[in-house]
Amino acid sequence: MNSFLVLAVVFFLMFCSSNVYANDKLRDPTRPLYYSAAAEQEQALQLQALLNKRDGVTAVINGKTVKQGDSIGGWQVIDLTRSQAVVSDGQTRRVLVLRTSVSKKVQR
Repeated sequence: MNSFLVLAVVFFLMFCSSNVYANDKLRDPTRPLYYSAAAEQEQALQLQALLNKRDGVTAVINGKTVKQGDSIGGWQVIDLTRSQAVVSDGQTRRVLVLRTSVSKKVQR
């Protein structure tokens, strides 16, 4: 009787675990419930820095250093100036403006 109970529990656990492994796609438990891979690709472009060098202007967009003609996230860098970057996806153009930082004077 005792071995029958152990055997029944083992088969029950095998049945329950086979349901998990039967799925082709396992869901990542850390991913939000309403996750969309397309939304991840369509992240907003943020101009973080503009570097004026002798060989031209270099920009930092979403943490990646780019020059005129480079691509980032499906957008091509069309123009870089001292204060903005112009990007295009072939249909639309966007102007990315460098946000100015807020500074506070410290009294000594």
